[in-house]
This record gives sequence, C-alpha cells and structure tokens, in this order.
Amino acid sequence: MRVDSFLMMSDSSENSENLRPPPKETMLKKFWNQKPLGLISAIGKLFSVVWNRWSVKWHSFIYTRNLGSVGQHVRIYKDCFFRNPKTIHLGNGVYVGEHTELTNVEIPTGILNVEDGVSIDMRCRIDYSGGLEIGQGTHIAWGTYIITHTHGYDHNNAPEPCPLRIGKNVFIGAKVIITPNVATIGDNAMIGTGSVVTKDVPENAVVAGNPARIIKYRELS
Repeated sequence: MRVDSFLMMSDSSENSENLRPPPKETMLKKFWNQKPLGLISAIGKLFSVVWNRWSVKWHSFIYTRNLGSVGQHVRIYKDCFFRNPKTIHLGNGVYVGEHTELTNVEIPTGILNVEDGVSIDMRCRIDYSGGLEIGQGTHIAWGTYIITHTHGYDHNNAPEPCPLRIGKNVFIGAKVIITPNVATIGDNAMIGTGSVVTKDVPENAVVAGNPARIIKYRELS
C-alpha cells in the first residue's frame, strides 16, 4: 500500500509539473538568441518593430486626411496610391495593405464605398471607375485585381462603367482577378486563390479556377 501510494504521489507530481504553463518569454528573448553578437541584431529588430508601428500610425494619419470620408481605427500602410481620393469612403476598422492602388482613373466619377471591418491586403489593384461597394467584414487577399470598366473590343473606345457589389463576409484569395462582367458577389462567398471570376457569384458559394466555377456551397448556421 505504501509503495502504491508513493507511486501515485510521484505520478501526480510529474503530471502537475507537465501541466504547468511554460515560462513567459520576455520581449528581448523573442528577438535575441542570447549570444553576445546577436544582441546588436536583436536591438535593431526591436527598433524596427517600434518604427513600423509608428510608421503605420503616421501613414494612416496622412492618407485618411485626404479621403472623402473615413471611419474610426482605419489603418493604411505605406506606399499606397489613391487616384481622386475624394471619391473614396472607408468605414470603421478598415485595413489597407502597403503598395495597394485604389483608382478610378478611367472614369473619375466612380465611387468606392468600403464598409466596416474590410481588409484589403498588400499589392492589390482595385479599379472602381464603374463604382464599387465592398460589404462589411470582407477580406481581399494580396495581389488581387478588380476591374469595373470596359472598353469593349477596342481599347480606343470610351470606357463604360461596370458597377460591382461585393457582399458581406466575402473571402477573396490571393491573386484573384475579377473582370468587368461581374456585377455581384454574394454574401459569405469564397473565391479560391488565383481564380479568374467572369460572372456573378451567388451567396455562400465557393468558387475557384479559370474561369471560376462553383465547387460547393457553404453551410452556415
């Protein structure tokens, strides 16, 4: 009995030690290999992190002062390009990644309305010449190209607007191309990486491919 009780006590002590949370890392340990020569690199990295956070705030402040209207807690990263910024309207909590272009150069009267909580990742090129609405909570991954105007079959023709409405909680994967033939992308739709969308996407649909085709429908509670 004594041996058994001793073994049970030792097992429980070992289990309790395994259940203990790992020690918390200090900020410096996250960037430093704890070797003398690595300290310079670690300090440089910490400085870079602080600088980047300050840079986002600074660029957001500069960009948002030149847009048509802006909600609260909007983040805009460096090297973005906005053509006719007074026609751009961003809701609360919108995120725009670096090197992203929002332009209506073909038809300067085009309006861009971005609702709350939308995120547009880096290096996207979004043409809203024909008018574009992006619904609440939608995410557009990096490198996506959206076109809302057409010249028909002759590039010398005057541009014609092709309005587009992207619904709420849509996920658009990286490097997707959305052509002027598309008028609506329904709520909760998902578009696979690298897809070329040439026609409307229904609500809850999952599409992928070139041209994009419906794979299935999402079952949402």
